[in-house]
Amino acid sequence: MNLYRRKLGDSDRRNKALLAARHNLILTVSHDLRTPLGTICEYAELLQDEKDTELNKYRVLLRIYVIMFAGKMLCNRKRSVY
Repeated sequence: MNLYRRKLGDSDRRNKALLAARHNLILTVSHDLRTPLGTICEYAELLQDEKDTELNKYRVLLRIYVIMFAGKMLCNRKRSVY
C-alpha cells in the first residue's frame, strides 16, 4: 500500500509540473504572437489613412516594411515552436 501511495504521489507531482509548464508555454506563445499581430494591424490601419503625397509615399513604404518585418517575426516564432 505504501508503494502505491508513493507512486501515486510521484505521478501527481509530475502531472502538476507538466500542467504548469504547459500553462507557461501558452502564456509565452500567446504574448509572442499578440505583439507582432498588433503591430501588423496598427500599421495596416495607418496605411488606410495616408494621403497621396511624396512624404506620405515614404511613410507608406516604411509602414509596409514594418508589416513585413512583423510577419517574418511571426513565421520565425512559429518555426521555433515546432
